[in-house]
Amino acid sequence: MKKEWLVAFHSTHHAIAAERLAKEQEWKMEMIPTPRDISASCGLSLRCTELELVTVDKVIEKFTEKKVLWAGVYVASGLKGRQKTWELMLSEKEQANSQDF
Repeated sequence: MKKEWLVAFHSTHHAIAAERLAKEQEWKMEMIPTPRDISASCGLSLRCTELELVTVDKVIEKFTEKKVLWAGVYVASGLKGRQKTWELMLSEKEQANSQDF
């Protein structure tokens, strides 16, 4: 299984803004339905594979700069049957707390 990560969002508005920003930055990210095992308010997420040159840090930095609200960054951690399982790597709350210091 190739390494994948995704960003989940609080709202469809922010997911669409993030997709537009990803295209402007020429990041090869694709909009997908948010996997069921991820609890986010929005049904859309942006997915990226490890082959892409864009990093999580770069994406989150740009989203923060452009005020695109995101809920969490998840990494594919394995398979459960035919479904991928996703593990929370970074939440928006953790990111906000680390910037307060």
